[in-house]
Amino acid sequence: MQLITLFDDLDASQAVVGSTDQAMRKFLEPWMLAFTVTRPMFELLCRWGEDRESSLHSGFTDDLIRARGGSLA
Repeated sequence: MQLITLFDDLDASQAVVGSTDQAMRKFLEPWMLAFTVTRPMFELLCRWGEDRESSLHSGFTDDLIRARGGSLA
């Protein structure tokens, strides 16, 4: 099932974490989760990720910014 179908309003900032089913976990690496967000939540997370003081800023964020041509927007 696609996680996006769980959102009633795609214009609201929302997120859902998936891949937590115990029966499914044995097929995934221990660190893997599914994380689906609406566009407004993605934009908010991008703004937080660009803030060097944010806990969301990481090497992954740097790689993502580089891959997107210098911006998360």
